[in-house]
Amino acid sequence: MDTMLPIGSVVELEGFKEYVVIIGLFPAFVEDNKTVVYQYVGCNYLKGYRSVDDYIFFDESKIKNVYYIGYAIEFDFIFLKVLYEIYQQLNSGKDFMMAIDEVCKKAEPNNSEKYNELKKKVYDYYFTDNSNEAKVRQGD
Repeated sequence: MDTMLPIGSVVELEGFKEYVVIIGLFPAFVEDNKTVVYQYVGCNYLKGYRSVDDYIFFDESKIKNVYYIGYAIEFDFIFLKVLYEIYQQLNSGKDFMMAIDEVCKKAEPNNSEKYNELKKKVYDYYFTDNSNEAKVRQGD
């Protein structure tokens, strides 16, 4: 894939018995004084979210099958591609803020208003859980 799936998508993950619905994009949290970033956060498709223990953090590499692609408008698909490019840069060791800036400038090189709007949207999708309550579920 060269993009990310929208919120509401339903997937099957390697190592999981249940289907997972994507409830967030680009989740990040601090672990051992290092920011850990995933492409997706989801929860059990049938049970939904009930507590922080229900979070399932995962990347594209864990997706075995896609059963439903969530709702998105045209701008969302452009934005999902930007998120994917940012994630790729993070995986190559680039600083988080620098990756966001570079990818947003590349996506909107001649329009500072759209660049700022895109950058703000990236920050809106990014959330941090510093409480260390979130447990990373990597399979049953």
